[in-house]
Amino acid sequence: MSKHWKPDAEAVQIVPAGEPGKKRWPEGATVGLVVVAAACIGLAAVLYHVAGPRDVFEEPSD
Repeated sequence: MSKHWKPDAEAVQIVPAGEPGKKRWPEGATVGLVVVAAACIGLAAVLYHVAGPRDVFEEPSD
């Protein structure tokens, strides 16, 4: 018969440098999020300029 697998004996735990158990951002993640946010704002501004209203105020009719 085969042996039963015991995960506690073979398990290897990888702990990142620094405080154990603390989640860390990957390098460059903050810059990436800022770039994506700036691109979204820019795209919204361009779409508003292209497809937005032409005259915000109506000219009075005399």
